[in-house]
Amino acid sequence: MERRYELETLRRSLAMLWPGAPALDREEAMRLVRELQAFEQQVRTLRRGLLRLLDEAWPGSGTSAQRNEGRGIGQDLADGGQES
Repeated sequence: MERRYELETLRRSLAMLWPGAPALDREEAMRLVRELQAFEQQVRTLRRGLLRLLDEAWPGSGTSAQRNEGRGIGQDLADGGQES
């Protein structure tokens, strides 16, 4: 909950700036990038786990079928939802 509060406070502060105003210093920007990278890794891990569960529950209907049809879970990730 603390991180959500911190991000909301930052969002509100940024929203109050005039367009084109410098908003983040290097340290804040680097911290946000690290947090986003960690979050993306967590999402990828959860996605892989969900796909494994789907394959276990309904063999043959999970990962390969969704990728072939272009409806994979997590397609909105930067890499199109493909695992690394």
